[in-house]
Amino acid sequence: MTAYPLANREPYWKFVVGLNTESGGVWNAADGKHMRQFKLGEERNREERRVVIERLSNVDALPSLFARKFVSFWGGPDSSAFWSMEKLNMPKQTERVNKLERAVYAAMCFFGAIGLLALVRDRQYEWHRLFLILLFGYAAIHLFIEIQGRYRLDMIPILVLLQSYGVYAAYSRITLWLSPRADRDQGVPM
Repeated sequence: MTAYPLANREPYWKFVVGLNTESGGVWNAADGKHMRQFKLGEERNREERRVVIERLSNVDALPSLFARKFVSFWGGPDSSAFWSMEKLNMPKQTERVNKLERAVYAAMCFFGAIGLLALVRDRQYEWHRLFLILLFGYAAIHLFIEIQGRYRLDMIPILVLLQSYGVYAAYSRITLWLSPRADRDQGVPM
């Protein structure tokens, strides 16, 4: 089926791109052009390792890069509308889809934050730690490797769980505030 085994032939490439302060950690032609000068395999791996070490040694630039990457990765627009609608020549509909996606994603993040705070504050459910480790680990890894908006889609199931709990916690808190005093002693999340 393929001339190559199922393996990563460029194990350092994602780090080369992800640590590029000029590109903000996204794919860029300059890195690609530079690395194509070297033969795929040990020669290219050696150069990629050298570039990664060089970029990691610029410790003053890393915090700013990580902050920009975090905002871009978790808050940047999704490119699905572009890829699915670009050839339809429907700019107004594409713009509407993008606005809708932004609103839905913002609501998910808002309720996800409420859910996260409620889980941490409650300490009622121990299972949430697994999801938090996955989410925070995934976020931490992407500080170092190449980012694309679509890569965050892998975490959508965890975000949906968090935001669902956030909706539940917010609803419970609001109904508690609106209920008669006697009902308030039952306790709710948050």
